[in-house]
Parts: sequence; C-alpha cells; structure tokens
Amino acid sequence: MQSETVQTRSLPMIYVSYRATMDQGDIGQKMGEAFQALGAFIGQNAIEVAGPALAVYSDYTETGMTMDIGFPVAAAALGKAKGEIKAGATPAGKAMKFVHRGSYSKLRDTYGKIETYFGEEGLPMSPVAWEIYVSDPNSTPEDELVTDIFMQVPE
Repeated sequence: MQSETVQTRSLPMIYVSYRATMDQGDIGQKMGEAFQALGAFIGQNAIEVAGPALAVYSDYTETGMTMDIGFPVAAAALGKAKGEIKAGATPAGKAMKFVHRGSYSKLRDTYGKIETYFGEEGLPMSPVAWEIYVSDPNSTPEDELVTDIFMQVPE
C-alpha cells in the first residue's frame, strides 16, 4: 500500500450530508443517492466541478458516521448551494495519503491496513478521513479504480 505524508489545502466543495452505518450496502446506497442529487443540481445550476468526486467522513460512533459526499467547485459556486446541497470545504493540514487501487468493495481492507499502520507508528486514528475518487467508475474497469485516502494526523 502506497503512502506519504502530505500538507493538504482546503478546497471549496458542494456536498450532500448523510448519516450512514458502517455497512457497505448502506454506504453505497447513500453514495448513489448523493451523486444523483448532486448531478441534477450541478446540471440545473450550470456548475463546473473542479476535480473528481470526494467524500469526507467524520463523527464516528459505534452505529455509524457522517458522510459529506460532493465535488470540489470554484468558490463562486458555493453561493448556489441550497436545500440538501450544502457549501463547505475539504479538510486542510497535515495528513497521511494512502492510495487504494481496485474495487470500492475492497476499501475496508485498505482501511484495516491504515489502522494497523497508525497503530505501529503510535499515531491516534484521525476523527476525519476523506477519499478522492481519482478514477471515474463509469469509464474505468473496477480492478483499475484509484482512490486517494487521506487521514489527518496531529501536527
């Protein structure tokens, strides 16, 4: 598993926020609903996305987490957010970047390796993680998908 320490910068984003269980089926369903709502909103409001889709995960509990699913956009587009479409920004600061290659169904395995890595390094697991879906699943074979995973680390 490829990893490196990076300094991330905040990107303006529009997103839909959901509370989800840790069940992959629930996560996938919420992702589908979010991308459907975002696609319609982006088209209706002539918003140009500024990069690949992403999701920010936070507020972990025993029963689930918060998922902010969206797209980076120009700062000027943030004012168009309304209803379930929110305006915000990606996290910024020191993070560990891990590269997952392959099916989204195998992301849980990569997170297991990340948790092991943090334990071996004596680092606390981050309360915030985010994924950037580098490859488009509509045009990339499943085994060739690339997902960048970021975990904040204390500075």
